[in-house]
Amino acid sequence: MNIRATRFGRPALLAALAAAAMLVTPPAVAQTKGLIAGVDQIPRILLRAGQVLGARGYDSYRHVIFPAALPSFVTGLKQGWAFAWRSLMAGELLVIIAAQQSIGVRLQFAREFSDAPGLLATMIVILFIGIVVDLVLFGTLDRAIRRRWGLLGS
Repeated sequence: MNIRATRFGRPALLAALAAAAMLVTPPAVAQTKGLIAGVDQIPRILLRAGQVLGARGYDSYRHVIFPAALPSFVTGLKQGWAFAWRSLMAGELLVIIAAQQSIGVRLQFAREFSDAPGLLATMIVILFIGIVVDLVLFGTLDRAIRRRWGLLGS
């Protein structure tokens, strides 16, 4: 089967839809579970204190519930990122688009041609990208949340 012939045809559309579903569904589930777990773990006394101080309706969510659930939501975002990153790598290994050199394609070619140095270098690049995103994006979020809650020095 000619890959170029299916690039804009029905098989390519189905592959794109499958890849989109793989990238969107697991992270959304992880983020939702994180938010629900965070809301469920809010101490009752904190909700009552918010009510006593006049937080009702929208103000209750804005000033009490969402800030208290934020650490769990960020944890869900981290898990969602991990799921999306793994799904992206799996999708790139399964669907190869002609004339597109992606990380997954390079990994697959290095494996097929028994190119151990190329395989290790590609795996290190994948690891490096994951670590940089975790440290830069989620590390910044974690530090901001900890500083806000007084768990980290100024």
